[in-house]
Amino acid sequence: MFAIQRFGTHRVGVLFGPIVIVWFFAIAALGLLWIGRAPQVLGAFDPRHAVTFFQSNGFMGFSVLGAVGAGGDRW
Repeated sequence: MFAIQRFGTHRVGVLFGPIVIVWFFAIAALGLLWIGRAPQVLGAFDPRHAVTFFQSNGFMGFSVLGAVGAGGDRW
């Protein structure tokens, strides 16, 4: 990629665009395959989980959500 980059970003796009499209289709196909095998994972999109979480934890729930991304690199 870096060897052809000096010829312009459009050449990089022409080469890697189709590769990226195939990659995204592969990810989508695998995702649909596994959703078909375990459709209960779609329950994660249910907003009632968030409502229950904040009802149980109150304002501290916002602190927990803020800490999720901040502490990942310490372990």
